[in-house]
Amino acid sequence: MKNALSLCAAIFLVMLLDLPTNSISAAQPNSARPFSLPFNEASGSATWMFEQFFGNTTEAYNFGKYWYAAGQGLHFGMDFEARCGTTVVAIADGVVDKIDNPTFGALPHTIVIKHEALGYVSVYGHLRDRPTLLPGTPVRRGDPIAVTGDPDYNCESRPHLHLEIRSLDYRVAYNPAMLINADWDMLYSLHQPEATAFAKELRRPNRWQRITDQPEVQFNGDAINRFAETFPPAYRFQAPALTLPVAKAPVINVDAPLAMRRLTMPGCCTQPFWSVDSKSVLYLDADAERDTSIVRSITASGTATIVEDAPPALTSPNGEYEVRRIGNTTTLIHLLDGKRFPLITRGANPQFSPNSSKLLWHVRPADDIPGEIAPRTEIWVADVPTGDANLIRVQSGGSVRWLDDDRILIGESEVRSQRVQLSILTLSTGEIKPLIKNDFMRSLSVSPGGRYLLYALILQDAPDRNGLYLLETQPGAVPQKLPFFGGWRWRDSTSLIYIPFGEAQMSLVEFNIETGAQHPLSLPKFQTISIAVADWEISPDGRHIVYVDARDGAIWLLTLPLREFF
Repeated sequence: MKNALSLCAAIFLVMLLDLPTNSISAAQPNSARPFSLPFNEASGSATWMFEQFFGNTTEAYNFGKYWYAAGQGLHFGMDFEARCGTTVVAIADGVVDKIDNPTFGALPHTIVIKHEALGYVSVYGHLRDRPTLLPGTPVRRGDPIAVTGDPDYNCESRPHLHLEIRSLDYRVAYNPAMLINADWDMLYSLHQPEATAFAKELRRPNRWQRITDQPEVQFNGDAINRFAETFPPAYRFQAPALTLPVAKAPVINVDAPLAMRRLTMPGCCTQPFWSVDSKSVLYLDADAERDTSIVRSITASGTATIVEDAPPALTSPNGEYEVRRIGNTTTLIHLLDGKRFPLITRGANPQFSPNSSKLLWHVRPADDIPGEIAPRTEIWVADVPTGDANLIRVQSGGSVRWLDDDRILIGESEVRSQRVQLSILTLSTGEIKPLIKNDFMRSLSVSPGGRYLLYALILQDAPDRNGLYLLETQPGAVPQKLPFFGGWRWRDSTSLIYIPFGEAQMSLVEFNIETGAQHPLSLPKFQTISIAVADWEISPDGRHIVYVDARDGAIWLLTLPLREFF
């Protein structure tokens, strides 16, 4: 579950409306865009995967002062994850202009191509080898020009291609998504909810939240993303990902179509999330009268109300407690009687366990910068409702999240490597047991109740190892490769809904992990969906899906058709 919003009407009705047929967005391929992708092969788990957008990205907010200071703190290109040695091609006809010019950074090697007729230059960085082409050499769209490398020089730390499109005088960087013919929302669809594409400034929560509204970068200008407060918070203060309690959703009637309703005005909001009781959709919005951000709620009846000032409080899965942070003070509140218990988290945001009996947080004294040695961090657990806390582990960086109320999943990364070790820490015994170790593991998620993990393996040495894997959270369990690839969300403890990757039109499919059965979900006649930057959530009761539409920028609700008896 995640939290978010935007400037809309104070109150509006939920309407049954058709999707707009004449809207244009960067999510839809457009032959009028002058450039193509920098690879001749299609995106896939064995070839390359799209990693980071241009502009106000969450990575730019968190690491811009280290990596993107020359570009106003914004990410002034796009990143494509690929193994070292992957062939890079020219994105349009042009002439080689520069090789390894140090002003572009993006080590180890770079090549710049001038597209005089189009009025742009393209910059390709983090190349493994010095390109063999010489300045003045003409190239055609799709011609091989280089191979991908790694900014840490070892081909194991962060192998990827950094691509920029600049003005002919090199002083301005433009958003490649608006100039390259590609379906960016599909390319980004594998990401999980916590991998929010763009940073949300609380004072202006609707600014720079879409592929299409990112600002141009003026090189050597002042940083423009030094936000006082963001949502979600900076990486080092973020709460662990939420694990819901064990759940069993009603059976879907696959012979009937989903119901679709638009919840907000077009262009309204991003990052919607569900209330714990599944009765309303929440999102962040701007309040011009008070010059602040607020949390709005939309009920199934269509009524929109103001819930609270942003950032939103964290509510326990059972709805009895919340954690609220005001300034530097974090407080656990029992909602039934109003009793308050202070928490000393040193700025870290805690997360409730699935059954709401404990809190977990990860204290990071400094930024955990990719490619560098991670700082020593502390893992704390507190009882609910007393707030009594205990330090349970110290490790180098990594990640933590709940499996259930007695087990914590710990992730630890090797220095300058894509290798991650997952282990299980059992609170009642203090034991830590290894679970699995993988390279290039992505989009890890935990099923409600914590029995299963689901994750993607990409760019493996053995191509047949690429794909999605289901793993029971017991030592010695063997991962099971699933028969599909795409972005997913858990519907309950044993089923999920996924978006098949790479299709011309997005669709939704239900998958049952116990039976292996798959059922495409049908939409109303003449309707389609296009989900913006993986911005979608299934309600805790498994009955609804909320998403941001890539074409009209509104929040939409899908209601699943259910069988009367199950």
